[in-house]
Amino acid sequence: MSALMIHDLAPWALLAVTFVLVVAGVVVLASMWSRQFGQQSRALRQRVAAFLRNSSGVTLDERLLKTTAGYQNSELQALFQKLPGFDRLSELLMRTQSSQSPLGFLGMVLVIGVIGFLGAWLVLNLRGQSAMLLASGLALLPLLMHVRKDARQRRKFEELFPEALDYLSRALRSGQGLSSGLGMVGQEFADPIGREFKKTVDEINFGLPFADAMNNMAQRVKSPDLDFFVVAIVIQRETGGNLAELLGGLAKTVRERIRLAGKIRIISAEGRFSGVVLGTLPFILAGVLTLFNPKYMDSLWGSPEGLRIVTVGLFMMLLGGIWLWKIVQVRV
Repeated sequence: MSALMIHDLAPWALLAVTFVLVVAGVVVLASMWSRQFGQQSRALRQRVAAFLRNSSGVTLDERLLKTTAGYQNSELQALFQKLPGFDRLSELLMRTQSSQSPLGFLGMVLVIGVIGFLGAWLVLNLRGQSAMLLASGLALLPLLMHVRKDARQRRKFEELFPEALDYLSRALRSGQGLSSGLGMVGQEFADPIGREFKKTVDEINFGLPFADAMNNMAQRVKSPDLDFFVVAIVIQRETGGNLAELLGGLAKTVRERIRLAGKIRIISAEGRFSGVVLGTLPFILAGVLTLFNPKYMDSLWGSPEGLRIVTVGLFMMLLGGIWLWKIVQVRV
């Protein structure tokens, strides 16, 4: 029966896979063409190159132009701007310093999903539902990798941020200006702090208002500590005051917050580990049983009662995961 069903599914499955591959190929090729040869991309290159020739005689980095054109000036990408989550994906790729445009990333995810589906169906001899589940998991891997990289960069930024505040405070006490102190932080500190402060100073030097440049950095990093820093600096520039003393107090506050957050993370480690085990174990067990004994799982995947059980189980697992996450998530 299973072989007959696979044989019946072959025509529409081949048609669906071909359609997805064609659509993904068109999206990727159109995105690459728009990034490289689009009208707005060419206009951006000409304007920035002319500005650099007139100002300093320096040639513009091609990678910077390519990335900027790909993220902001793609005609095809403008059609996808209204999709939910598309802007968040763009910000995620920018924060992780990815060379891919959002459309290129989506095309890659589609290709990985199709390849995973074909491999599960033809090589592992899995049925439609199991093959779709495996393909979906493989397609989500690039997104999970970017999310993990973004969280790791944010954690490293927050760990080095108090030292950067102390360094900037000492630079101000020694007579340096604020812009000069920001540039020194960008030169002396490792990434991601050095990279973000360099980018902010470059934006200021290119004529962007100070408040806008600082807000752009806060938008890129997404750190509450940096938000406090940006608000303090912007308000101080408008009202005046002892900025060096303010930054020293902020560095002390951030250190205390990091110490308390680390203590809470240690205390809640057991609960977080239990949540990970309880959330992943059913999927691992279902995958192993489907791989080594497909007939045993046919009664679960191939019957209405089994699908209802799976649906209720997934819903209850979702509620339990949210509950555990709320328990161990303590805001500092």
